[in-house]
Amino acid sequence: MALDCYGASRRRNVSPKSSTLHVQTRDVDCSALSLAPEDGEFILMSGARPTTDAVFTGANDDAISASDAEGAQLRMVWGSARRSDRAALSGSRTTVFMHGPGIDLDVKLYVCDDAGDGLKDSFPVGTLLSVVQSPGGKTLPNVDDTAGTRFLLCKAGATGWVVGYVRESASGDAADDKAIKIHLYGTPRYHGSSD
Repeated sequence: MALDCYGASRRRNVSPKSSTLHVQTRDVDCSALSLAPEDGEFILMSGARPTTDAVFTGANDDAISASDAEGAQLRMVWGSARRSDRAALSGSRTTVFMHGPGIDLDVKLYVCDDAGDGLKDSFPVGTLLSVVQSPGGKTLPNVDDTAGTRFLLCKAGATGWVVGYVRESASGDAADDKAIKIHLYGTPRYHGSSD
């Protein structure tokens, strides 16, 4: 299976669809990152990216190489595409969803099989979601990701860290500017065997 990544042409990859009133956000220092984080990307609470060989989801527990600390610290970036937000934070900090009861989002930054399956087949209702390192050499609209260092939403495997689930099926093929409708958990959870 080959993977492809998709994003929004105007860099606004995340649109809240439920109240953000009870969701806590935090500005984290990301000045050490070589590429600024993008709206909808996952980084660690420390402001770093996961190690490049980190695997968060797979067929079994042995396939997961991400540490417990990396899995528990995964947070979605929100608002980094807004120029006023970046200016207010001096370009060295970014806002992430930190914790709370969870939130419904439409997300345009994700990775899926490039076989041409529609979003309804790739992300049916109830599908658990994890994160995967974006495939290198792919071009996202207005985003430098040729190195493939970003961690983006993907369909979860049988086990691993999950960050949410698909709340509503979307129609059409996976493409730039096509959102998947998700519920983002307040904090990541480990799914699979616990031995």
